[in-house]
Amino acid sequence: MLEPLVYQDDDETRRQVHQERRHADGQDVAHDLAAQAVNAAPEMEQFALVRKDVELPDERDNLRQHRGDGRAADTPPEAIDEQRVERLVDDHRIDGSVHRLARMPRSPQHGVQAQIHVRDDVPHEDDRHVVAGITDRRLARPEKVEDRIEQQQRCETECQADDEVQHHDVAQDVLRRLVVSLPEAHNFCNKIWNAFRLIKGWTNAEGSIPVPEDAHLAVQWFEQRLDAASVEMADLFSKYRLSEALMLVYKLFWDEFSSYLLEIVKPAYGQPINGFIYSMVINCFERLLELLHPFMPFITEELWQQLRQREPGASLMVTRLSETFEVNEKFLQEFEVAKEIISNIRSIRLQKNIAMKEQLRLQVIGNHPVEKLNSVIMKMCNLSSIMVVYNKAEGAASFMIGTTEFAVPLIDMLDIDAEINRLLAELKHKESFLQGIVKKLSNEKFVNNAPAAVIELERKKQADAESIIKSLKESLTILLKR
Repeated sequence: MLEPLVYQDDDETRRQVHQERRHADGQDVAHDLAAQAVNAAPEMEQFALVRKDVELPDERDNLRQHRGDGRAADTPPEAIDEQRVERLVDDHRIDGSVHRLARMPRSPQHGVQAQIHVRDDVPHEDDRHVVAGITDRRLARPEKVEDRIEQQQRCETECQADDEVQHHDVAQDVLRRLVVSLPEAHNFCNKIWNAFRLIKGWTNAEGSIPVPEDAHLAVQWFEQRLDAASVEMADLFSKYRLSEALMLVYKLFWDEFSSYLLEIVKPAYGQPINGFIYSMVINCFERLLELLHPFMPFITEELWQQLRQREPGASLMVTRLSETFEVNEKFLQEFEVAKEIISNIRSIRLQKNIAMKEQLRLQVIGNHPVEKLNSVIMKMCNLSSIMVVYNKAEGAASFMIGTTEFAVPLIDMLDIDAEINRLLAELKHKESFLQGIVKKLSNEKFVNNAPAAVIELERKKQADAESIIKSLKESLTILLKR
């Protein structure tokens, strides 16, 4: 019962001590200023006579009159005092008003003493109940305060340890990504350099040989791809998505330029290349270097200088990007279909272990979607012919692109038993896939709540799966008859 009273007495004693310190500090400062500031003696006289029994508002009024700060006389003294304390107490808790009052420079040699303002809202060392998060001191027991402080210190230590572990993990992850990406960057630089050597190693025939149809289509396509990629990269740069911009130009160089354009336009061994196609390839390579330059400045600058004759002082760093034109989206989509056909024929060669030097035939069942790109498909797949038929040959390996079926006759090159087993496994997989789609479309809740675009996509998947299953069954029937 006596403990709260003891705390109240301690609070009252502390407040009296703080008040006495403030008055004593004011008297000491006034005494020193009166002795040193001779020119300011008339003004310091009233400040030096400040005593403990002087009322605080009157003291503020006297100080305000001698400061000459231009404030209105009717301003509430309490508000002025609060503003003065907030403005004049600097980062070191030193009142800067005294030296200005005496018109003396604020420095130690002039004997100006620091006046420390004690703020009641800041917890002091003896206010351990505030540090412990207990607002009412009367409810604070010593053992409770110590336990609370120890718990807070333990939590802070654990949080600091967790932060250190997290920072360490982030640093390790960044280092791991860097180490993994270094071989990829090395290989990509080699790819760029090898492409440059290949192009510069061709013999330019100027206009002595005609322009090949496949090469002409290829350079037209890649120019369209460059225009589309330039527009997309500009958009990514404006959104500061630099990693996506880098991956875009990386794939453009590796998957499109090196894997398709150079392979299509590459002349036969020891043969020259048409001058127009050569100049177009050089232009495409130069534009790729421009797109790569922000990410790989040194190798791109070196290759750009050697790609063609330059004027003295010319540099890729200050060269404007090439102008882009309207993109023919339809042509790009058609070329993507041709690339898919090429990929499927290459997969058939790989699955059947057929060498690239062996020529194949391609059959298109029904309508041919990309007939104008036949020369590109024949060059990339080493085909002897592409024919539109209504019934595919017996024993042909077939594949579907959209709703169009393509077949490669292989009856004289196949291991019949192995091919039957492969077709049976693929048929089982496709039938399972079709059952899942049919089950989804038969669900009334899904059909009623799903967007129309999603329903249309599922129905397209169903139609494609049914076409593939039909083709697989026909191939199996032909093989089983043999």
